[in-house]
Amino acid sequence: MTLTRTTLIKSLTAIALLGGSTAVLAADTIKIGYVSPQTGALASFGETDK
Repeated sequence: MTLTRTTLIKSLTAIALLGGSTAVLAADTIKIGYVSPQTGALASFGETDK
């Protein structure tokens, strides 16, 4: 079997998909956050975020 560019790309894609899926399954908690101004000139925009 010769290693062509297409074969290499397909192999790397498969490895990335399999490797990424195990990392997602191993996670206990998924945290979603956001950045909000609490002090300074833009603090008035963050008052409702508390």
